[in-house]
Amino acid sequence: MKQNYTLFTRKVGNNTVYYYYVYDENGKRHKFSTGQTTKAAAMNYCSTMLKQGKLLPKAEKEILFKDFAKDFWDYDRSVYIRRRFARGGSFTRSFALSRLQSTNKHIIPYFGDMKLDTIRPKYVEDWLLGFIDKGYAPATANQNLFTLRIMLDEAVRQEYIPVNPCDKVERLCKRTRERRILTLHEVKELLHPDN
Repeated sequence: MKQNYTLFTRKVGNNTVYYYYVYDENGKRHKFSTGQTTKAAAMNYCSTMLKQGKLLPKAEKEILFKDFAKDFWDYDRSVYIRRRFARGGSFTRSFALSRLQSTNKHIIPYFGDMKLDTIRPKYVEDWLLGFIDKGYAPATANQNLFTLRIMLDEAVRQEYIPVNPCDKVERLCKRTRERRILTLHEVKELLHPDN
């Protein structure tokens, strides 16, 4: 069978990882990571992808956020969670469930129909400030930003997008109530027998 890809290596941290490039029907070259650190494993990966017709994944520009988000936080099916476990990370079901609920309630309704490569810092900023407009606490907005940031970091890692638009968006400040000492009149009112 004709080899439809070309392997090459890149240094990623302390590891050497095999990547491949492949040409689309217009002759444009695309590169992807195999995630493998040996040539044999990388060739096996590419061979499997070729047989499945996935050697050239759907063009990045066509990937909608909601498609990328599918199963992202599913504890039993998520490639992201499985990868974290493989690197010694910890992940609880309750954390995954809370992120899934956050994604379904607050992130998908806003970003779901956007293509990954069209999400800009301005859109993230507008979405974040929208929480305040809807009466949510800044902590809730920041938790949702945290969730979105993780997801788009993974999109960068998978080379769907070059940079994470969340990187240019700052967290919201927590609201703090003004603290003061009660006046003598307020103390008398507070301690009055009728109150």
